[in-house]
Amino acid sequence: MIRLLNIEFKKLFNSKYFWVLSALFTLFLIAVPIIINIFIGEVDKSQMTPQGKILVQQFSLFYFKDIWQNLTYIYKLGSVMLAFIVVISITTEYNYKTIKQNIIDGLSKKEFILSKIYMILSISIIVTILVGIIVLLSGFFWSKIVDFNIIVENIYFLGFYFLYIFNFLLFSLVIGMLIKKSGIAIAFIIFYVVLIEPIISGIFTYVLEIKWLSSFFPVNGVLKIIPNPFSKVLLKTTINSDTLPIFVTIFYIIFYIFISYILIKKRDL
Repeated sequence: MIRLLNIEFKKLFNSKYFWVLSALFTLFLIAVPIIINIFIGEVDKSQMTPQGKILVQQFSLFYFKDIWQNLTYIYKLGSVMLAFIVVISITTEYNYKTIKQNIIDGLSKKEFILSKIYMILSISIIVTILVGIIVLLSGFFWSKIVDFNIIVENIYFLGFYFLYIFNFLLFSLVIGMLIKKSGIAIAFIIFYVVLIEPIISGIFTYVLEIKWLSSFFPVNGVLKIIPNPFSKVLLKTTINSDTLPIFVTIFYIIFYIFISYILIKKRDL
């Protein structure tokens, strides 16, 4: 595993896109709580009605225990930058024939795809740790109650965030392997996440009235692993814990690993 990771990260560290996208993603993680805190401060100073200020305060974005769900839910939006890293990494292998050269140099097809999966796993772990640190610091700075029992309550959302990132990056790997062109693959991922699946999900939910089926879609089903925390304030609804998205996410993780192995094993390089 260490040997395969060394090979993979040497490729990444010599690539400008990796450092640019990593820097942008890190900046995004740091900027989110700072910008939100500035916004909340401006709301307090503004001429907004008392009801509006109360509504903003009810979000309790940085308060332990809610902060784990609040920030991980927002951070899901930035995962597309990590997807770009994975897509460019795999499509570059095809475009510059380095995948064939790796096989010639003694790397088996199984080891090659494992190196990509290990890379994705490592990125997911590093990002999850970084998110955990930022969430903790944000909570310590701005939470009104800092008690150990309150801090660790709902910390499991950090684990859900890891599953979501790992799943989404594996999804990006498969798309990159299927399309082989980074620009087209990235465009497809964006259109699929933003447009294609929401339309299909809407048809099943509102036209065909098969709402339960959308919970098994590769994006919509996995997104639900971290439910929208703001609905409890805006829509006055309760957030019920649901284990189905966890099983859906784990299923797709296994499915993507299997498909990526089949693609590398069966296709002509």
